[in-house]
Amino acid sequence: VPVEPDGTWITAIRESMQELPAARMQRFIKDYNLSEYDAGVLTTTPAASGYFDECIKERNRMGLLVISPKEFSNWITGPLFNKIDVKNKSVEEIKELIPPINFVGLTQAIIVDKLISPNLGKEEVFPDMIGTNKTAFEIIKEKGLEQINDDKQIINIVEKIIKENSKVVQDYKSGNEKVLGFLIGQIIKETKGKANPQIVNKILKEKLK
Repeated sequence: VPVEPDGTWITAIRESMQELPAARMQRFIKDYNLSEYDAGVLTTTPAASGYFDECIKERNRMGLLVISPKEFSNWITGPLFNKIDVKNKSVEEIKELIPPINFVGLTQAIIVDKLISPNLGKEEVFPDMIGTNKTAFEIIKEKGLEQINDDKQIINIVEKIIKENSKVVQDYKSGNEKVLGFLIGQIIKETKGKANPQIVNKILKEKLK
């Protein structure tokens, strides 16, 4: 007598089968709107694509849907690839080095809470998270890295830099807009990278009118 397998059995079999890289790549493109390139880079390394999935699950659990899958893709194929030899690691080993909840927390600190700039996150916070089980918030507090978002504080710094670089300011007003980058750089340097770049750019342009 032919046996008709039930849905539960079929689901269990499917879940026990390892997803092939090509299928996973297509799923990332379809479900997460990743580009073919991004999905391709992620799925060349099983541990990286598996960790990406874990981060998405954690993001969903935390209700942080404002953080796009593209952000996790960028962080995994950028800073994570640079600091961890993912090709020779399993998903579980990567999770031990930096739990997905902490990885998601780092993106939250940058994108949602705007506590630090992406650059500070990559250079000062992320490296200290690996293998320590420390959260981004703990490291930001320990190092005093909280981003300066206060307009008044930034205005004071902008005015100081303008005063100290009168010749550069004159060049800008004469039409040389390329020097704007130099002035922004001086402001970022003055604040040790903590000033919100968007606010700096906005206030500086207003002050240079």
